Amino acid sequence: MTEQLELLCDLAELQHVAVQVLPFSAGSHASLGTSFTILRLRNNHKRTVYVEDITSADYLDRPHHLDTYNLVYERLRMEALGLNESKSMLKQTIEELGAGR
Repeated sequence: MTEQLELLCDLAELQHVAVQVLPFSAGSHASLGTSFTILRLRNNHKRTVYVEDITSADYLDRPHHLDTYNLVYERLRMEALGLNESKSMLKQTIEELGAGR
C-alpha cells in the first residue's frame, strides 16, 4: 500500500494530474459503491462514461448519462480535500504506515 500511495504522491506533482482524496470522514457520497471513468476524446470532442462492476462493464454515451455522471464527478471534487490537503494526507498516511501504526 505504501508504494501505491508514493506513486500517487509522485503523480500529484505532475502539472496535468490532479489528485484529490475523499476521506472516510466525509461520509456517504453520490458515488458510494460505484466507480466510473469519464472519457473525453480530444479529436472529436466525444464524451463517454465507462462503468464497471464485478460481473460487467459498459460504455454510456447518452446525454442523460453524461449529465448525471458529470454532476456526480463535480460533487465528488467539491467534497474532496483540496490538492495540497490531499498531498498532505497521502504523505501523512505513508509516514503512519512506515511507523507501523
